[in-house]
Amino acid sequence: MCTKAVHLELVSSLSAAAFLSALRRFVSRRGYPSDIYSDNGTNFVGASAYLKDLFKLLHNSNVQDYSSSKNIQWHFIPPYAPNFGGVWEASVKLTKHHLLKTLKRLC
Repeated sequence: MCTKAVHLELVSSLSAAAFLSALRRFVSRRGYPSDIYSDNGTNFVGASAYLKDLFKLLHNSNVQDYSSSKNIQWHFIPPYAPNFGGVWEASVKLTKHHLLKTLKRLC
């Protein structure tokens, strides 16, 4: 059986500690995933500083140690190939659409 999901979580910063806390909260709710697929993010040119921090975070030794100790495989899609992340990119687009629609109603 295969399950696909997009999990959104608000974190206070892009530090390794904040990311690991968010990952631990996810695991406590859903259990350990066997695979996590991530966008490289290099296709977002306008946010290069943010993406450099995110890239450093995901390649941080603490994050890698935690994921390898729990047998979690990290997969990154190739740069400039958002079509490789089609399922979750579509989910993110749908989430953004409904979030913006809801926020416009509130304003």
